Amino acid sequence: MDWIIDLGDLDKGIGIGSDQIAPFGGLALTLPNNMSVIPLVQQFLSYSGEKVNTTAFRLIAMKPLPNNTWLKLDAIAPFDWEDDGAIRGTSEIQLGKDINESLAIYSDVLIGFGGGKTYDWGLGLGLRFKY
Repeated sequence: MDWIIDLGDLDKGIGIGSDQIAPFGGLALTLPNNMSVIPLVQQFLSYSGEKVNTTAFRLIAMKPLPNNTWLKLDAIAPFDWEDDGAIRGTSEIQLGKDINESLAIYSDVLIGFGGGKTYDWGLGLGLRFKY
């Protein structure tokens, strides 16, 4: 499950307008070249702020690289139940590095596509806490 908290200002492009929970389910497959592929379905529901009710079909592909690094692709095709079934897709390409057993850092490039998309593109930096 993902927990999404709105910490910013939607008009400035640094917020999403609502707090959400997003349970998901999928199947992880390991391919012979040591790449993992994970098709999954995720439901996004808001509990405060703007109303969100979206079902997303996702495909995640992860490839380990040398020196405790990884490359990840996350393609998302969401179906927005609140907006006449609009589909505003996104794709994320992420490069990350494990710092230790519990912590990793990553950078990513985000690309939006489809009519009425939330954004055209974005850049991100993040920390991943592993448990």
